[in-house]
Amino acid sequence: MTILMVNKFHYLRGGAERYYFDLMALLERHGHRVIPFSTRDPRNRPAEDAADFAPGTDFERPAGALESLKRAVQVVYSPAARQAFARALARHRPDIVHLHNFAHHLSPSILDEIGHARVPAVQTLHDFKLLCPTYLMLCHGEICERCAGGNVAHAVIHRCNRGSLAMSAVNAVESLVAARRHSYDHVRRFLCPSRFLRDKLAQHGFAGERLVHLPLFLDPAQFAPADGGGDGGYAIFVGRLSPEKGIATLLAAAARLPGVPLVMVGEGQLEQAIAAECASRGLGQVRRMGRLEGEALLDLWRGARFTVVPSQCYENFPLVVVEAFALGQPVIASDLGGLAELVDSGRTGILVPPGDAAALAEAMDQLYHHPARARAMGEEAKAEVAAHFTPAIHLERLLEVYAAAGAR
Repeated sequence: MTILMVNKFHYLRGGAERYYFDLMALLERHGHRVIPFSTRDPRNRPAEDAADFAPGTDFERPAGALESLKRAVQVVYSPAARQAFARALARHRPDIVHLHNFAHHLSPSILDEIGHARVPAVQTLHDFKLLCPTYLMLCHGEICERCAGGNVAHAVIHRCNRGSLAMSAVNAVESLVAARRHSYDHVRRFLCPSRFLRDKLAQHGFAGERLVHLPLFLDPAQFAPADGGGDGGYAIFVGRLSPEKGIATLLAAAARLPGVPLVMVGEGQLEQAIAAECASRGLGQVRRMGRLEGEALLDLWRGARFTVVPSQCYENFPLVVVEAFALGQPVIASDLGGLAELVDSGRTGILVPPGDAAALAEAMDQLYHHPARARAMGEEAKAEVAAHFTPAIHLERLLEVYAAAGAR
């Protein structure tokens, strides 16, 4: 079949893009024709139809009042993105459209075009955008579900987007307009990587038959565990350096464990704050590596004894957990959101209360000083990947979803 695969970024930016690219490759290996649709960007990977992508916008670049207004309108409804998408639909006549992340850069306007063209569509949900205008279900660092029922004014009242009234208002209006236009009615199936997300959507009014629990996948062959069980003698954190990832809790735990080396891989808004914190608290055992990719990342990751994921927000399906499992490593994670269903505490890792530095330090101390236990948990974790998260399992279930959604 022909699948139009939609994501707002066509370069490797995060876990959503990793899955987007891996899924296209998986479908193509099994004889399907996959056409990407995204936004134009100099960082994009090569694509045969890149000239047909929608215009790109760098929302991080400073802008004047007029440009900011244009961006706000684009976020709510982008005629240019809809027109480009309509051309792609007409040219390729896909059997199904598979959506990933499109908010802001493409806008819900493309959903209206799906309805106009009457082409079946499914969407893999990588975050909580359908329930929260600002994606994270967080309000100034605290878990928040005020907007989940549709009253998005709370996002404006509490200035949930970086404390900005203007940006929060744009997010709220975007969600409100999409709801009033019933734009998401054109998506026949929502693919929820975690049961947690599926249940949250059902709790807040989304029809159960449209919600499908479909975990993401990875190829275990690409994550061969380290010889010797990863006894490089350090813990590792791999992820975005931002407050919701529990960075403050992780550093507080590290301060209690001067004898446990910790490697931090990633970039983000807290980079300078982490450097200052490490210097002021004398955390010489914390090594900051910045952003790493590919074999450079895997070589470092393979040497860790365990991986730490101390998030303080609802996680959906963080690939970092399954990647650590594939490397034969246990994961210490917050007992929160989708993390709680990925980590079987005591068997494939340890769950700790979110934000509890003492509990996190105790768990890290246990696995660091009992490497045999860490290796045993790592073996169980590796078996989980083979049993539940392989490409073959994922593809079989995905094609069933395409059929149920009415793929032509």
